Order: sequence, then C-alpha cells, then structure tokens
Amino acid sequence: MILKLLCDSLPPNLCYLDLNLVVNPDDLKLLFDNCDQIDLKRLLIRNRSSHNLDVTLNVIKDFIKNKNLNYLSYSIRNDSKFRNNLEFLFKEIQSFVKIKNYYDLTIKLDNIGNIKFNY
Repeated sequence: MILKLLCDSLPPNLCYLDLNLVVNPDDLKLLFDNCDQIDLKRLLIRNRSSHNLDVTLNVIKDFIKNKNLNYLSYSIRNDSKFRNNLEFLFKEIQSFVKIKNYYDLTIKLDNIGNIKFNY
C-alpha cells in the first residue's frame, strides 16, 4: 500500500530513493513503472520480507537493466538460504550498476545539517 501511494508523489528530479519496508513485488513493479521519467541515481532497498523473493529480484533486475542507475543496495533479512539468490542477481546486473553496502549509500547529515556521502 505504501508503494502504491508513493507512485503518485515522486518528483521527476528524484535521484535518491531509500525503501525500508516489506516489499510486495507487484507493488514494486508498479513503482518502477512510474519511475520511467525520474532521473534516479541511487536505489536502496531493505526488504523486510522473504516472500516471493525470486519475483522481487527479477523485478529489480528488469528495472536496473532499463535505467541509468549509478548505485544499488539491496538487502533482505539475514537468512543464508537467500544469499545465493542475491549473489545471482548481483552477477547479472553488475555491468549495469555499482552495488554497494546500504550504509555506504545512505545520506547522512553532519552537525550543522550539511549532506554527507560515504562514497
């Protein structure tokens, strides 16, 4: 439901998107379909669900292949049985995007409110 609502409110100049929620692959695809006109450069996804993981990874892969994205971070619950799926995804898309650790891509603010990047 959150992703469906988010689809309608994304600005065209959005370059950074950090999703930390239970991901439904159908909703994620809908969101990505609405990102065609958005110049997204960093996509961070922390999936709180292991349901439909293969479908979710395919949705992400298809989006990455058709987008001029610079960085991707994708993580899921720390479950070893999903590690192979993630490694396969990363091998398939590494020529399209740089894959980084979540905490390396997050935007942080310093003590006076200036944006700091870790990369």
